Parts: sequence; C-alpha cells; structure tokens
Amino acid sequence: MNKNCTVLIVDDDEFLRSVYTEQLSKGGVDVVSAANGLEAMEYVENQMPSIILLDVMMPKMNGFEFLEKLRGIDGGKDVEVVMLTNLGQESDKLEAGRFGVTKYLVKTEVKIQDIIDIIHVCANETKENV
Repeated sequence: MNKNCTVLIVDDDEFLRSVYTEQLSKGGVDVVSAANGLEAMEYVENQMPSIILLDVMMPKMNGFEFLEKLRGIDGGKDVEVVMLTNLGQESDKLEAGRFGVTKYLVKTEVKIQDIIDIIHVCANETKENV
C-alpha cells in the first residue's frame, strides 16, 4: 500500500469514521477524518487527499455541496471520491456522476470489508498514476 496515499473520511457517524480509520490504517493507509463537509473543506484547502470516502447526508454542508466546492478548487478535480450513503435513488446516483464520483455505494448494500477493498484498489490506482 502506498504510504503517500491519504484517505479523507467524511461522515457524521463517529462510529463509522472510527471503524474505517482503524481498518484502513491497518492496511498502511494514512487516514484523516471530518464530521461534515465544512470540516472536510477546511482540510482540503490545506492539503489535498488522494481519496475521499464521502457521506451525503451530513449537517452544515452535505456531500453534494462539498463535491461542488471540491471540484471548483485547485487539484479538486483529480481526487478520487467514493460516496457511501443511505441514499439509493437513481437521481442521487446521477448527481454523483455529474461530479465525477469514482464509486457510489449504498451503506445497506455493502459490507465494511467491501469498502476497505475498494479504497485499497483506488489507493493502488492512485499510486500508479503518480
């Protein structure tokens, strides 16, 4: 795993953030987290992560609002984004696609290990593109 790969986990669920942080860290990934889009935006304005694991429904700034801002800042268009949400409607998937999301996952349809595996694949692809 590429130690230069940083994953930003953006989810208002503290338990999920801690589980993903622990599992990804064990796999050699540098992990940072934010509880909402505003916190995440503060992070990306100072340091752009390689991959973002992003929830949609969050307080202060939701995932789509965050994506719109992210894609508008320097380097933001190049970041791999994996959306992990409870929203499974086709309109939400289309909106995510409009922002160039790499993967759109519905929380009830995937296991934690599936998400860890997807992040590792993205991290390895990011490493190869450097």
